[in-house]
Amino acid sequence: MSVTLPEELLLIVLDDVAGSVRAGRPALDFGLAGGQLLELALASRIDVVDKKVAVVDPRPVGDPDIDRALERIATSKRQRKPQDWVQALHKPLRAGYSDRLVKQGMVRLENRRVLGIFPVRRFPAVDAAVETETRGRLRSVLVEGADPDPRTAALVSLLRAADMVKKLFPDADRGAIKRRAKEVSEGEWAGAAVRKAVESVNAAVAGAVAAATAAGAASSST
Repeated sequence: MSVTLPEELLLIVLDDVAGSVRAGRPALDFGLAGGQLLELALASRIDVVDKKVAVVDPRPVGDPDIDRALERIATSKRQRKPQDWVQALHKPLRAGYSDRLVKQGMVRLENRRVLGIFPVRRFPAVDAAVETETRGRLRSVLVEGADPDPRTAALVSLLRAADMVKKLFPDADRGAIKRRAKEVSEGEWAGAAVRKAVESVNAAVAGAVAAATAAGAASSST
């Protein structure tokens, strides 16, 4: 496995110059967790049976973080729904995947302080080749209407679930992009079993993002 869906997702939402995230925290965090589950679904390691995530092949896929998620699911004392796994996996992922991008030379770590007090980490771009290639694939599919390969289609479906599609290409028609993303997400780009798992995972991501957004709006209004 080369660049994973969570890595591509993080590269897309990181501002190349400022190194900050151009997306809401819940959307990115749940999207990273969903990306891990999608990788396992695409590799035919997991399926959704009776609305629960089931391991159908426990063999590692060759990526340490994805394999760690697979092991957690395989060794869980009970089967859980996709939304439960999205919640269980999401918390530590942003820092881990940020560090992965640093180690691969795609971004660099800058430690800063807001107001001279609060420490923050920023990740400006160093080598944008992978991000450029990913964005090129997405533009080809979402803006130019090209047929997607399965991994690009999976990334589109994940971005749609995390409500990130509308900000991808500010120079293009947002309504048209949203319609195309829906079309791709619901297309016949994967086998029936994989598609069922992908749809379940993406529904879980969308639900988690919506719930977190609503909770944030409620707390800010009180």
